[in-house]
Amino acid sequence: SKMVWVPNGVNSTRFAPNPEQRELTRQELGIPDDAPVIGFVGRFHPVKDIATFFRAAARLQKLRPDARFVMVGGTEAELYPETRTAFEQLPHREAVHFVPFGSATERYYPAFDVFCLCSKSEAFPNVVLEAMATGLPCVTTDAGDCKTMLHDLGTVVPVNDDQGLADGWNAMLSLSNHQRAALALSSRGRAI
Repeated sequence: SKMVWVPNGVNSTRFAPNPEQRELTRQELGIPDDAPVIGFVGRFHPVKDIATFFRAAARLQKLRPDARFVMVGGTEAELYPETRTAFEQLPHREAVHFVPFGSATERYYPAFDVFCLCSKSEAFPNVVLEAMATGLPCVTTDAGDCKTMLHDLGTVVPVNDDQGLADGWNAMLSLSNHQRAALALSSRGRAI
């Protein structure tokens, strides 16, 4: 009776759909407007399991050779050994765009078509809420509060499941424009 629950939140004006920013960021990164983009935002740390992300990327590249991957939070030089090994096994490493750690993450979310969190462990990952507020479909591992946050508005797969991530990404990329618009509206509404 003495406790009050205050939910985490993000600035829904800062994190919002932004077609102009989508175009600018894609131009800056050299990504064609029609290329499917899977985005990651987070620190490069073993708990974030970026190795599983790259194994999933290798699977998706076989289905969608034009797919791009934007890694916001570090450089290629900052990959830890297991992650570097997974990265080096990608058929098209040039399709991965690294963005150093910085505070202007809201510039990158609009350029994504799907957001991915691939962590082994989390609490309440604000990046998922930021992605939802931006209207992005999310594919996450079952870490922390991801399942509760997404409810039925995204895909949640077991931790370390690169096949599940790749399948989830492909399913989200296969949605019709109407389905994507409805999901974006619902995801943003839930975040707000």
